[in-house]
Amino acid sequence: MKKLYLNRIAPNPRKVVVLMQAKGLNIDDMDDIQVIDVDLAKGEHLTEEFTNINPLQLLPVLILDDGTVLNDSQAICEYLDRVYGEQSIMGNDVVQRAQVGSLRRTAEFEVLYNTKPNN
Repeated sequence: MKKLYLNRIAPNPRKVVVLMQAKGLNIDDMDDIQVIDVDLAKGEHLTEEFTNINPLQLLPVLILDDGTVLNDSQAICEYLDRVYGEQSIMGNDVVQRAQVGSLRRTAEFEVLYNTKPNN
């Protein structure tokens, strides 16, 4: 069974939840994914146990059935988008995937990082 470590409030882990909702899937109702909520306020991501899973001590983290660890929100979203549901949220061909990637980066720079110059 896959294990998904996340925090539903923090922005990067929330991306995974939002992606699955957009696909019409409830991450908590998946038969093959165990969701483990990590309490950042209590420092659960800083414990030795979690550090052994992800030395970066960041969320989200997805552990696949074969033990592969994905510790980047974008990588996890791309994996889940391809594996679950019939319709891809992130594009069905090379051009669509590039367009989605471009929009994602624009949102990161202009919203998340707020790097757009002030006029």
